[in-house]
Amino acid sequence: MELNPRGEISDLVNTNCDLVLLVRISVLGLLLTVAAMNKLRLVPAIRCGNYSAMVHLRHSINAEWVLVYFIFLVTAVLTTVMNPPL
Repeated sequence: MELNPRGEISDLVNTNCDLVLLVRISVLGLLLTVAAMNKLRLVPAIRCGNYSAMVHLRHSINAEWVLVYFIFLVTAVLTTVMNPPL
């Protein structure tokens, strides 16, 4: 496989290793989106006395942990099972 010096986006889907990396980056983006939602919507709602937001925050934090574990799992697969192309 020849590397493209221009660095095209289409080069990121050539191998399984690249696809796993894209999944990892996507899940990280989702994790950051959930964290931003917590910070910008749920935490201020709790400060204003909306205690149902506390239940939503608890569930959201649990979802964040699931995403973190998934990122660790994908990283483990990426570094141990799959070999990058030479």
